[in-house]
Amino acid sequence: MDEYERYSDLCNSIKILDKKVDAILLKLDAINKDTTRMDSHINFINKTYDKLNSPLMWMCDKVNTIRGIKSNDSLAIRSTIEDQD
Repeated sequence: MDEYERYSDLCNSIKILDKKVDAILLKLDAINKDTTRMDSHINFINKTYDKLNSPLMWMCDKVNTIRGIKSNDSLAIRSTIEDQD
């Protein structure tokens, strides 16, 4: 194998590797976009939960008061729910 053939083989190998790296970068970019969308969705869910958590617990406390459950028992139920999150 002469010098030119080795050089030609190396150039071909580099071209193949370059195409593979480009394909990997395209896939990585797609994953990054999907991750960004999922992150924004998780932030939306967390904000919604934070806004609804207090009024929902207030309503549960009122219902529990009507049902005759003590506020201490209601706090225990609330901490159980929060522990599940």
